[in-house]
Amino acid sequence: MRKKEVLAAIRRRYRDRQPLNVSTVKREDPELVAAVYDVTPYWGWKQALADAGLSYQSIRIEVRETVQCQLCGKSFRSLLGHLRIHETDPEDYRVKYPDAEIVSESMRQASMGPRCKMPAPWLPHWEPIYTPEYVLDRVKEYADQGIWMELSTIERLDASLLRAVRYHLDVSWDDALRWIGLDPVVYRGCYRPDDFSLADLQAFLEQRRAAGLLSTPAALFATYDDRHRRPRVFTWALQRYGNWSAALDAAGVDRSDPLFGGDRYLTKESVIEDLQRLQHELPDMSHTTVSLLPYGIQLTGAATRYYGGWDAALDAADIPVDIRRRMATYDSADEVVAGITHRLENEFSVAPLDVFFGARSDIQLWKAAFRFFSSWRSAVVKSGGTSAQVKQAADTPLGTRAKVLRELRRRSHDVRQLAITSLTSDVADKQLHAMASGFFGDWQSAVRAIGVDPKSYHQWNLTPHRKYADKESLLKEIRRRRRAGEPLHARGLTSGEHVDVPLLYTARKMFGDWESAIRAAGIDYDTIVRKRQDYDAYRDRVYRSYTSADQVTQELKRRHAEGMPLNVRAVTHSKEEEYRDFALFRAAKEYFGSWEAALTDAGIDVESIRPAWVTKRAERLRQKQQRSP
Repeated sequence: MRKKEVLAAIRRRYRDRQPLNVSTVKREDPELVAAVYDVTPYWGWKQALADAGLSYQSIRIEVRETVQCQLCGKSFRSLLGHLRIHETDPEDYRVKYPDAEIVSESMRQASMGPRCKMPAPWLPHWEPIYTPEYVLDRVKEYADQGIWMELSTIERLDASLLRAVRYHLDVSWDDALRWIGLDPVVYRGCYRPDDFSLADLQAFLEQRRAAGLLSTPAALFATYDDRHRRPRVFTWALQRYGNWSAALDAAGVDRSDPLFGGDRYLTKESVIEDLQRLQHELPDMSHTTVSLLPYGIQLTGAATRYYGGWDAALDAADIPVDIRRRMATYDSADEVVAGITHRLENEFSVAPLDVFFGARSDIQLWKAAFRFFSSWRSAVVKSGGTSAQVKQAADTPLGTRAKVLRELRRRSHDVRQLAITSLTSDVADKQLHAMASGFFGDWQSAVRAIGVDPKSYHQWNLTPHRKYADKESLLKEIRRRRRAGEPLHARGLTSGEHVDVPLLYTARKMFGDWESAIRAAGIDYDTIVRKRQDYDAYRDRVYRSYTSADQVTQELKRRHAEGMPLNVRAVTHSKEEEYRDFALFRAAKEYFGSWEAALTDAGIDVESIRPAWVTKRAERLRQKQQRSP
């Protein structure tokens, strides 16, 4: 259906006094609803009604009082108790009848009433019940009203909407934004590019200046209106110019003014100058150590802005590599107290998430505080924190070891939930990660404390990505390499043009060794080896050793008396086993400094033991040098 046909159908239903709420129309005319949501860019049912000249105040709405059981045909307000008669549970019922409802529309409507957790009275529900279509329309409405569309903001404004996204759409919040045509990366759809101009930004900054208000990123991120929206011109500027510093430069303000953050680094040269100065004042030049300076965030931010990253800025300033690693270890309670006191005196946050994950994070300090004190809060108290700072330090629902263990055990019914890779940016996950690392030293130790082996949830163990999953596929590849003339010896599998290390290692796991795998493929192992060692010859070999200079001298004299060759090549690489003795050569260099010095100490003339071809070559080179001008 085209858009005009959809609008005509909606108006026709309105004239016939038929209900126009989504759930009813979807039940009576599903093609009409599907046509609305097939339109791109996103249209939505609410907008379709508006384009048809209607509103939710003018349409008829129908809500069913009962729901029909698909197993027996009887109708009830709820099937939760009735399904027990059929000896089935709601989950199995939904699997068998995925489009069937279990609770009547009237009961679902009641659940969306005053008791619903929805602290945004300025955006009441316009549909009586949640449906997948209404979920998308409501997400779109928040975006159209300029709300900051990040997950945490919507959670504070309308927690029921997030639950509805998960239940009715079965997608993530970001995917829901994509369904309505918003790019989650572009500030969660909170502005449109043509909403503001540079003049609007300049006027906004001047208003804040006149009111004596800070215009730093921290201050503006903490500023909300009555609808929990950050200043929209601020978010517009962030996307338009890439960062707040660039936006301030475009507005022509002096960023060194304290109202705009008092930026100390307006040029590349100022960054380099401070980095070179600080290398002589700080214990190290790690990102963490510098960030803990009162102006450290400005410096690290400017380094990234001008050079693309912290290490790149250190390279430009010629900072030695050996002082770029964090060196603070906090080996005593006094050092921990000093570290926390530094944070308190500079008014840095001591909230657990900020200390562990924030811009001024210090994970070494965090873990050391738990080693020397019972908790992070106790360490802050010992360091002289005020009541407000102590309260901030205790800002976590997992303030004791027992609570951390309880939460880990709750998640342990599915061990995959205990993998660090499964932890998201969700605040609850961050709290658990930080507190577990504090009380137990690291995440793996915390998991072991509840009796779970970290290997049991490691992704490689749960879903191993093997190149050769079974013996058949491995033997097939060996035979293919044989037909293609590719090397099958170990050196050819680990280096060169035809490398395939997984083939070698997997074969050893499955067959015990590479030779057994080759023979299992029906190939004669002797035809593919690069070099066959004569192990029988090596078995009777005598390995010599020389533990003193006297032993070296005695051996040299013996060899000289028996007329054995004593030049370096003969001793180290002779084909005659009785002449070859690399241990003698190595010991001579160790005790005398060189082979020639050892021979001289043994009373042997170095010139006399040199082969004739060496003497001739030396004479030839000497004559050639004399003839040259």
